[in-house]
Amino acid sequence: MMTFRYREAARIFGLREHLFSTAASGSLLHDQHHFGVGFENENIYPGFRPSSLDFFATRKIKWHGGVSCDSSIVSSQVACLNCFFPYTTDSLALKAWLSKLYPDLEEVLPIASILEPALPDGSRPFLTFEWIGERSYLSERWGNRGQNCTSVDVMFRFRTTNGKVHVVLAEWKYCERDEQAKYQHVSDRGTDRVATYRPQLELDGCQLVLGNVHFEDLFFLPLYQLMRLQLLSSAMEREHEMAANIVSVLHIAPRANDGLMNRALSCKVAAGTTAGEVWRKLVTPDRFKAVATEDFFPLLVGSGADPAWTSYVGKRYGAMGT
Repeated sequence: MMTFRYREAARIFGLREHLFSTAASGSLLHDQHHFGVGFENENIYPGFRPSSLDFFATRKIKWHGGVSCDSSIVSSQVACLNCFFPYTTDSLALKAWLSKLYPDLEEVLPIASILEPALPDGSRPFLTFEWIGERSYLSERWGNRGQNCTSVDVMFRFRTTNGKVHVVLAEWKYCERDEQAKYQHVSDRGTDRVATYRPQLELDGCQLVLGNVHFEDLFFLPLYQLMRLQLLSSAMEREHEMAANIVSVLHIAPRANDGLMNRALSCKVAAGTTAGEVWRKLVTPDRFKAVATEDFFPLLVGSGADPAWTSYVGKRYGAMGT
């Protein structure tokens, strides 16, 4: 049976002439998954390609594909960028869909941190990518966004109807496949990961509520990733980063991608068929939310953002999993 990743790659390859230049489309013929050398940037929506590349470069964000944009047409990082970059400057469109997930949203706020550079016009973005926190909260090899430490795929900030500042750390999944994931207690460098993160459980405001669950049983993907994000969320809330009163995690993943969860290991943690269902049972109420991409996408394209972009992402990602 074809995996979700291969189904997605085949679907987008079939649309190549509607999404990419003739030359770039021709470069896909080699394996139908990756652009040839020199065409990687065509993975990004052309309407904001230069500005998004500059956004990443200014922040020294690490591309998953190496020194340049990932060449895979089903890259999760590229999909995240293509689906969210318009909202760096469009607060009205951002509020239109974000308020559907967070009904107490009163006002979208800019990313007000000394570590987040201003946009070329001097304004602050309303969201950012690969955020790692303002300092090393988790005793990691901290300092480079998207590399060697816990990084948030995309981050939002808003004021609630009761005047509180809420920061959302969003994890975006696409074609990742974790059903054969193994425990990752020790890093490739020999670091004891359990010892690194366990002290966070004892700190004030830790959002993990493990009960009878053994902390060691969380060290496999995708739960290991969610655990680190929740610990980062806890630390940012405790330190009131960017004046935050509340920091929470939002998990966005395709329902059609049935390879995202290792059910053999997840059953030791909690019952559930998706990472979101399992993880929700281990977190302080209101500090974690999960939504299927199939349910989220109509909110995104119906937000009132640029129509040309809406048409592009609708073609490229709107029918994922079919």
